[in-house]
Amino acid sequence: MRVGGRLQNSAYPYDVKHPVILPANHKVTELLLRDIHLRNLHAGPSLLAATVNQQYWVVGLQTAVRLTVQGCTRCVRLKGKTATQLMGSLPVPRVTGTRAFTHVGVDYAGPLKVHASCVRGVKTTKGYIVVFVCMATKAVHLEVASDLSTNTFICALKRFISRRSHPNDIWSDCGTNFVGTDHWLKEIQGARQTHNEAAGRFLSNLGIKWVFNPPSAPHRGGIWEAAVKSAKKHLVAVLGSEAATYEDLSTVLAQVEACLNSRPLCPLSTNPDSYEALTPGHFLVGQPINLIPEPDVRHIPMNRLDKWQLLHKHTTEIWKRWRDEYVSSLQPRSKWRTTEANVEKDQLVLVKNDNAPPAHWELARIVQLHPDSTGVVRTVTLRRGQAEYSRPIQKICVLPSD
Repeated sequence: MRVGGRLQNSAYPYDVKHPVILPANHKVTELLLRDIHLRNLHAGPSLLAATVNQQYWVVGLQTAVRLTVQGCTRCVRLKGKTATQLMGSLPVPRVTGTRAFTHVGVDYAGPLKVHASCVRGVKTTKGYIVVFVCMATKAVHLEVASDLSTNTFICALKRFISRRSHPNDIWSDCGTNFVGTDHWLKEIQGARQTHNEAAGRFLSNLGIKWVFNPPSAPHRGGIWEAAVKSAKKHLVAVLGSEAATYEDLSTVLAQVEACLNSRPLCPLSTNPDSYEALTPGHFLVGQPINLIPEPDVRHIPMNRLDKWQLLHKHTTEIWKRWRDEYVSSLQPRSKWRTTEANVEKDQLVLVKNDNAPPAHWELARIVQLHPDSTGVVRTVTLRRGQAEYSRPIQKICVLPSD
């Protein structure tokens, strides 16, 4: 069956004036489109549709062409489009009211230029900043580090604990210094002998639990990545490319920390004449570190409260504003708003490498799925040869299966 059309009086060939009618969902049509796609050197959707229309009239051509191009393994490899999924829900520490720095995210910023002393001619070395951020209140604590080693990070962690409070858990990426610290603490808890066992026992007795993000998943640590960005912005404004001594850098970081902890989270009052805002600093100085839980006094009239109860009521009101206004602002999903089909076990995928073009991404196979509490798969275990490693789905490109 051919198309009648209105081109009978044209000088085009007969097949062009009266193309053959084909259904889009037929096996013959699928093979024909694939053959034309390959003979035209993996033509794109527009070129493929124009070539097909010279001889055939496919009902629903655009859909059939799109499926043909999307089903071509070589085209998918060259395009390198990674998988996506609905943005996940915030973890429990992000939406639970607790004392500041009970749940901590940590990351490094730098390097910075550091002088060993203020003497002329002193060699300039690299320095780094350890950024601790409270998962609930976004309060920030900054420490100076001379390198990226595990021992240096342990010293920074001890200073953080002594100046703030010990966290219940620490969230981070899979940096070698973070992984090394976690292993070191486990060795101390296992009563193994180390060169610094007393310091290790001090940390291990706190019962710190470490939570690691999957490798190559910086988007899952957005709260500390944002803190790093804000800290570097202030440092560039103050220091620029100028080198500083350890003392100068510590002083500047204290001032930067004060600026970051003064950022407004939400208005503190609905009164249009009020210019106060709720900041992370409210949670750092609004209650003592060793505060004992007390009953709620918000229902008691103000004139019946003593001085201590009034202070406690103010603290409770701060947490109420945090729960009712700041937490509600975290509700919308800024991206990844649609639910996609989960990847499947044994699928062949490309592993995204930011330092190589898509044609050079390595092949791997999914051997294990890691769904979250809602059944959505966001992390998978891949196998290439004898090696197995985890990756988020945003770092894999699923290849079509014939």
